[in-house]
Amino acid sequence: MANEQVVKSVDILWDGLLNSLKTWQQFQLEVGEKTLQAFTYQKDLIESTVTTINTIEEDSKKATKEIQEKVQSSVNEVISNNQFEQFSNWITNVQEITNKSQELVSIPSRSILDIVVQTNNHLESTVKTALEEQKQQRLEVIGKIEELTEQLKKTQKGLFVV
Repeated sequence: MANEQVVKSVDILWDGLLNSLKTWQQFQLEVGEKTLQAFTYQKDLIESTVTTINTIEEDSKKATKEIQEKVQSSVNEVISNNQFEQFSNWITNVQEITNKSQELVSIPSRSILDIVVQTNNHLESTVKTALEEQKQQRLEVIGKIEELTEQLKKTQKGLFVV
């Protein structure tokens, strides 16, 4: 009867320790999954930002074109042919300046977004690789701990049960 109690106590002790380690391992897996979810949310945010910037650029170009057409139309009604040619050249120059200005504004934002996207993708890839390596290492360690636990249980039972 006492021997059975010792055997059960040894089993409870080591099984409890092993289950605690497995619980810790599961917690680490969940943290890794949450980390990967954060990357998904970041990607969605970045894509939304890119879409918004594209929409703003398109709307800006449309508005600029509409303004230029209205100015040209208004001027056409007021000025003579000789003046029209000069004004037309002036409008062309203004259009070129406006287009260059829009390009200068959009180039840095595009570059920054490209860097953010590349950095995010690289970081996500690195984290995925690290998480997978950690997972493999944890599985190996748990396997070794399980083997060690069984050996320790047998040894302790052999010491206590005569």
